[in-house]
Amino acid sequence: MSISLQELSDLVKSALGARGMDGDVAGVSPSEGDGCYAEVLLSLSKGSQSRRLSIGLPREAPISELRDRIAQQLDAEVRR
Repeated sequence: MSISLQELSDLVKSALGARGMDGDVAGVSPSEGDGCYAEVLLSLSKGSQSRRLSIGLPREAPISELRDRIAQQLDAEVRR
């Protein structure tokens, strides 16, 4: 069963908060066709600078795997 777009958005927001990152989910877009993939677009702020980050996620993956993928992407962004 696929995770809903709202649940996916909530997972990303939770990961942002857990890392103390200043940002928000700007949008979540499903893929065409069966919609088993989604892109989450983030607006991140660091001081006076803002950036956009897109994270592609398979919606049929287990929640634990989604959390890991989100964490990896956000952690990589922090290191930039």
